[in-house]
Amino acid sequence: MANAARGEVTFKAGERTYVLRPTFEALCAIEDRLDAGIIEIAERIVGRRYGIREIAAILTAGAQAADKDVTEAEIGAAIAEVGLRRATELALVLLAGALSGGSEEKKDP
Repeated sequence: MANAARGEVTFKAGERTYVLRPTFEALCAIEDRLDAGIIEIAERIVGRRYGIREIAAILTAGAQAADKDVTEAEIGAAIAEVGLRRATELALVLLAGALSGGSEEKKDP
């Protein structure tokens, strides 16, 4: 089950429900795969200057943070099933959660 307070996202494709988790390791994997900083990647997506490989890299890294057995091929098939528009929305929600630290307002101690 996804924890929205931590920026996690879920989506269903076929019989499988994926949890996308924006961990430090996942964000580093996204940067490594796309050879760019996470802010630049988010800006490219918002500016509609991206391809399916970027979306697959983001969703794969997020899914692997929650389940190490998820493969990029599996996420590619999930993208084909839910459509690039929905997959892009999921990637943006994941990145927004990572950049903001989650969806709940935090109070300083």
